[in-house]
Amino acid sequence: MSQYLKELVELSKTDKQLDSFAPKIEAARAKITQEEARLDAVTEQMTTLEKQIADNKNKIVTFEEQLKTLDEQLKSIAKKNKEITNEKEMKALSLEEEIAKEKLTFANEEIERLNKVNDVKLAEKEELQIKFDEIKTAVEAAQAEAEAELAAIDKEKGILFKAREERTFKIDQKVLAFYEKIRRWAGNTAVVPVKKQACYGCYMKISDKTYSEVIKGDEITTCTHCGRILYLEPTEETAEA
Repeated sequence: MSQYLKELVELSKTDKQLDSFAPKIEAARAKITQEEARLDAVTEQMTTLEKQIADNKNKIVTFEEQLKTLDEQLKSIAKKNKEITNEKEMKALSLEEEIAKEKLTFANEEIERLNKVNDVKLAEKEELQIKFDEIKTAVEAAQAEAEAELAAIDKEKGILFKAREERTFKIDQKVLAFYEKIRRWAGNTAVVPVKKQACYGCYMKISDKTYSEVIKGDEITTCTHCGRILYLEPTEETAEA
């Protein structure tokens, strides 16, 4: 195998290692995202409960104002009863009083009902607050764990980036440019082995002529089907020998 090809194989392995960090980073961040989603869900539930409690309190205030108005109305009716001069007036006041008392009863019942509803919702909110605190602790733990994982990944990446920089410095720049051009579309499969006379990038069988060039390893050979750089792994080289 030519020196250029050896260098590209090693560079490709380093790039694969660097690319392998992406799912690890995503997994570390996913832990935080998962816990934060749970926290957001509980927060939304608490916000909904708070709004419902506030709405009920506003309704209670409205009914309490109605009670004051109705109380004044009943006092006025009682005063007018003393001044009745005929049966028609008596019937009219009696009807007005009956309607006012019905409204009074309804307002009191609604105030009682809404207070009971709010008691239940406040109990629910207290339970959600406990759940919120538990999840918040879990979020903080996930963040600490993820930060530790990401710090370790950054350290490993730093070592590999340095190794890659050293390798790219030694490689012929034309060869490096050729490799980077393929890597733009092939990703970390820019350099692939040949096994059983097949390219392990596109899994197509290569011609005898191309296979012969790969075995010699004197030049950089590419797959005639997909354009990836080909090489023989030590086991294949031994088998061919």
